[in-house]
Amino acid sequence: FQIAKIVMERFEKVSDVLLNRMALCARAEKNQQRWRSFFSQYGFEWGNEPSLGFASLTQISFLNMARILKQNGVYFVAMQYPMQPNGHIEAYFKDHPKSLWPDRIVHLEAPFQKTLSERSYEELFVDRFAGSFGHATEMGNEIIVRELVPMLESIFKNPDYKKKAHARRRSDIR
Repeated sequence: FQIAKIVMERFEKVSDVLLNRMALCARAEKNQQRWRSFFSQYGFEWGNEPSLGFASLTQISFLNMARILKQNGVYFVAMQYPMQPNGHIEAYFKDHPKSLWPDRIVHLEAPFQKTLSERSYEELFVDRFAGSFGHATEMGNEIIVRELVPMLESIFKNPDYKKKAHARRRSDIR
């Protein structure tokens, strides 16, 4: 805890990897309240979803991103990490107003599972960065694109999206 305090006090920017390591420390410690208080000083909001872990920095990142996007009228498309069960993103927002939730969510578990039944792990990921998945290879990125592009096309063709986007552009001019 003391090291985390020193790092946050001395450095203006801290990497996500280091923040995730701090979150692991927070999860392991019995005094969760001091971590909640500590990180709230830096604009992080802790979630209380037990299945995700108390100090889920991924959840915190999604919530902070959602606030920024929604405050600026940006359509929010969230994408689930490959190999992670559907429902994680929804769980991040469970205790928050529906207005903060993503407008759409891209789920990647099924397409990656299907491809892994036919191809090797190494063909989809270059490492095991997150345990059950890692950073995608070109083939892994192609799977992501195959899932994402049709959704984006349907969003951009939606008349409600076009009206909102046009209204946003006009308000930016003023």
